[in-house]
Amino acid sequence: MKKMKKATFLLITAMLFSCSTSPKIDLYIGLDLKSDQMQQFLKTLGKPEISKFEAKASSPEVIIGTDTIHAIEGSPASTYYIFKEKGVQIKLNDKDIVDAIFLFSEGKYGYRQYQEKLPYDLIFTDNRKIVNEKLGKPESSLGGIAEINVQCEDFWIKSKGISVTYNSTDSTNFSATISEICISKP
Repeated sequence: MKKMKKATFLLITAMLFSCSTSPKIDLYIGLDLKSDQMQQFLKTLGKPEISKFEAKASSPEVIIGTDTIHAIEGSPASTYYIFKEKGVQIKLNDKDIVDAIFLFSEGKYGYRQYQEKLPYDLIFTDNRKIVNEKLGKPESSLGGIAEINVQCEDFWIKSKGISVTYNSTDSTNFSATISEICISKP
């Protein structure tokens, strides 16, 4: 009986120490900003900088802080909750529902690096080759444009609800590491 109690104790201890205390970030996608879960998550991030984007057919870009976000003409209005010190940006639709969450590596657009566990066991030092091994072949990719500093990006939106941006404008550079991750609904 003592051996069974000891084995049970060891099993429970192992389970407790192997469990992550970080939130599963994709669970916030689709939640209302006013929901209890979102309010608790926002409290952990601190006070946000809030930027609103009112899309207009004649104005397809918006400035957020020092960043320019290029939007497709006719895009719906959205609001961004920006937490540079936590490495997080939350995009809300016009009904205050979470559309996407962006997680940044150190220095990207002036953000501190997101410190919690990343989805799919990714880490910011993973290069493009390793990311493709972990997530599989991308559904689509965007090659970089050096002249305007558009970085390469791989997409798994339909299957996994994730896109990964790398710290290179060279689409043949598979040693480029993760600079940004976007989580959305698959």
